[in-house]
Amino acid sequence: MIRSKSKLKRSVRFLLNILLRNNINKINHIGENTYISKDCYFGSPKNIIIGENCSINNQCWIIGSGGIEIKNNVLIAPRVAFFTSNHNYQEKTVLIREQGYTFKKITIEDDVWIGYGATILSGVTLHEGCVVAAGAVVVKDVPPYTIVGGVPAKEISKRI
Repeated sequence: MIRSKSKLKRSVRFLLNILLRNNINKINHIGENTYISKDCYFGSPKNIIIGENCSINNQCWIIGSGGIEIKNNVLIAPRVAFFTSNHNYQEKTVLIREQGYTFKKITIEDDVWIGYGATILSGVTLHEGCVVAAGAVVVKDVPPYTIVGGVPAKEISKRI
């Protein structure tokens, strides 16, 4: 009996932590018929715009410091991460943590599918109809109707 109470307390604490931290209610805009899993995390949500008919699945991290625009009919698998900032590191006589950050917007155009565990880095545009394979790390723009995968992500093929 004590075990189940303890487990229940941990579960309630976990859920409350997610609901209080994910900031979903502070997102700039969420379009109609869009699904967002409750265990996603949104950093700087005021800089995030999500279009219509999108699906954002479990445990995604969407850090919008530099701005993120997700257009319509976008599918985002579980554990996808979006990072719109980078540490500056060019000056070797100054600690990296003291050099500040660079912020660049991420844009996801219509009809894009991002596979499980992919990472999308700052300044990237995923153009219309492209597909990002599971586990890919996208560091540059992906042309329309192109399938990319790998680390760093490279073209695998075109959608025909």
